[in-house]
Amino acid sequence: MTRPYRLLIIGHHKPISEAFLSVQVLTHHATQAFISLPHVHVVTKDISCLKRENTPQAEVAIVVSYWDEFDANVNAYVKEQTGGAVTLSLREVPFPVDHSFVFKPIDDSAATYIPLPCEKRLMTRKPKASGSILVDHAWMEYVNTDRGWTTRIENWLRPIAAQHAISEMVYYKDSEHHHIPSFITPFPTRPYLQYLKDTSHVERFICTHSECYPHGVIDMAARGTQVIAPQGLLPECIVDSIGVLTFTTQDELLAILDSPVGSEWDTKINLMTDYADIAETIDGYIQTRLHDATNKDTLVPRPYTYPTDYETPACNLCGHHASLVLIDNAKGTNMALVECTQCDFRFFSPRPRWSVLKDLIADEKVQAENLYRWCSFTEVPDVEVQKANVSSYYSLMMQNCNDVLGRLPQSMFEVAPCVGWLAVEARKFGIPVIDGIDLNVHGVAICNEKQGLPGIVAGDFLTYEPHRKYEMVAALDYLEHTYHPKQDLRKIADMLEPGGVFLGKTFLDEYDTKREMLAPPCHSCHWTELVLRRELANVGLDVKHWRMDYGGFFVIFVAQKIRESAIDKP
Repeated sequence: MTRPYRLLIIGHHKPISEAFLSVQVLTHHATQAFISLPHVHVVTKDISCLKRENTPQAEVAIVVSYWDEFDANVNAYVKEQTGGAVTLSLREVPFPVDHSFVFKPIDDSAATYIPLPCEKRLMTRKPKASGSILVDHAWMEYVNTDRGWTTRIENWLRPIAAQHAISEMVYYKDSEHHHIPSFITPFPTRPYLQYLKDTSHVERFICTHSECYPHGVIDMAARGTQVIAPQGLLPECIVDSIGVLTFTTQDELLAILDSPVGSEWDTKINLMTDYADIAETIDGYIQTRLHDATNKDTLVPRPYTYPTDYETPACNLCGHHASLVLIDNAKGTNMALVECTQCDFRFFSPRPRWSVLKDLIADEKVQAENLYRWCSFTEVPDVEVQKANVSSYYSLMMQNCNDVLGRLPQSMFEVAPCVGWLAVEARKFGIPVIDGIDLNVHGVAICNEKQGLPGIVAGDFLTYEPHRKYEMVAALDYLEHTYHPKQDLRKIADMLEPGGVFLGKTFLDEYDTKREMLAPPCHSCHWTELVLRRELANVGLDVKHWRMDYGGFFVIFVAQKIRESAIDKP
């Protein structure tokens, strides 16, 4: 029997830490996750920074380190400071060895070795730009040493600079100590997802120091980029597993670059270990240890309470991990309204996991029945007056769409219609094709059986595969609830015929001065006018109608499809 737990990740190894905290990679049982001590470099030395009074309390603690031994004394200290029942270490193994990382439970003699770990869902393979070369960054500690080949490789590439597009990674801390030659284009550091996107075209990657193999080399090979490294710089297991081409002289390097890149690089990802599989392995161990601890009365099971089972996501729009806290502990839920420091999007982080969210909000059956009976979520004095008001409200929206299109749409798809009152109004206007999708199976049943709307189906819009395009797509009171706004807006735009319209309604956070819409976890996305207009434009939707509604902080808009999405599709 599985059980949820709160997880604390301690350490500085950013690629692994972020991977385990990312969506669908961290095991779904870890309901609350934190990273602490982001700058710790030696666990056994700096673990004393971990203090109970300022450390998130968690039942499970994972210490992520480089090569340091996580001994019994450290284990006891971590347990004491975090309140945890289970501790383990995930660390990089010193080379030369046959594996990249090791998962080591501190109180168990067994260790699980993890060869070539990567987050496979992000490792997309795209066409490569012929002659493109990316040189790894120069670590200031290693420049011109046996562990850092940067300067030598730069000089060796000079004779072929005119025939190749050469770039070099630049880390802010290294730029002051190392100046890149003018024939090489600097490639500044950037968020991980942006880095993956911007390097997807690279044909060859040249490793320059021994510290890059856990992530740079693996990420490159997994996406079909040829990896080249000085002889003896990388562990033999890495070289042998993914077929790294090695050199010791300038002539050998230039000979490699003069030869064609083989197609076998497209299959290297099959050799990698997926973080999802690693998480499953680790979770199996954690579940066993939690069960043992509970049986020994060393851990009192935590009852599920609203809404302590949460995750700490990156920005829902750009994937950036840094955010500014606007409101902490919103309405006593331990959830924070934050603003992304890169794209200004506002969202809740932490927030409940999607798998438990619906149980926190309302009884779906009662909600659907009430909305059908009263045309409102709560009882109203006069149902007929309420229905007339709602009909007039939706009728005006249909007229807004008509004004933008120049005529009524002949097909419509609604995202999250619940019991279908907008669709009923659209049918009055004579729209012949009306489809839609909603997670609430009880609401969909009412649409089908009582409202006469057979085109509305039960399911998740994120995974829905449309069978046609539409002249109109509607999403009222939906955009504030989604956990994947970027994908949803892109899908809405893709579902529209050229010139088709998107009818939307949501609240704008900057106008909600009294914080009436601060309703965690229901309202996970807090749009601002600037961000909403920008994201609509990014997917090729031009706002034609925009009016404020309901208390002055809701907006009803109609946006027309003028082009295909400007954002690369995954």
